[in-house]
Amino acid sequence: LTRTTTDIDHITWAVRDAVPVITEFGMINAGVMGRPYRYAYSALPTEGWFTFEGIIKHDVTTGRMETYSFPEGTYCSETVFAPRPGATSEDDGYLLTYTTDVVNDESHCAIFDAQNPADGPIARVRLPERICSGTHAYWADASTLTPA
Repeated sequence: LTRTTTDIDHITWAVRDAVPVITEFGMINAGVMGRPYRYAYSALPTEGWFTFEGIIKHDVTTGRMETYSFPEGTYCSETVFAPRPGATSEDDGYLLTYTTDVVNDESHCAIFDAQNPADGPIARVRLPERICSGTHAYWADASTLTPA
């Protein structure tokens, strides 16, 4: 994970390795976008394949990492952060990722407690069809959406 910091007032930028782990689909709590943040959430790639076998929570301040690996044959997608209503901290919310279970020919939306992702999903919602691994996603609170 590489972290880039841009100072638009002084037209400078800095790049540093935040964590020496290869990850994909890095996301943060959108509520801290453009400001200092502590946590990043990503998918862990399967070695030698374009699939993702787990999720990781990076504490970019301390370097601490928490990971969860899905069962053999289950692959995840981009991990998005959804804040808990009334959240009191940056990681007070949920992580959501779509999964593809090729063994059982099904997909789910897996939901994790963002403060303890290594504990595994707290809920899974089965999707009507199996989807491909690597699906992009974004979280938007219903109050921010405008009806068509």
